[in-house]
Amino acid sequence: MDGLGKILKQAREVLKNGSSRLISECEGLTAEKNLHEIAISWLKKALTQHGIGAKTAVGYGYFEKT
Repeated sequence: MDGLGKILKQAREVLKNGSSRLISECEGLTAEKNLHEIAISWLKKALTQHGIGAKTAVGYGYFEKT
């Protein structure tokens, strides 16, 4: 079992009564994927879809995929 698999197993043991739903519903989060790959994909989505900074409402701060 890899590091992410161990974390997920521990989280399921600690969080009882459906509280682990947050972990199990995170898009792309599986024991087979590298945690680094998941973090990079989430960061790319955040920067392209939501932008960063105080002026995103007027169009600043959005990134494009290259």
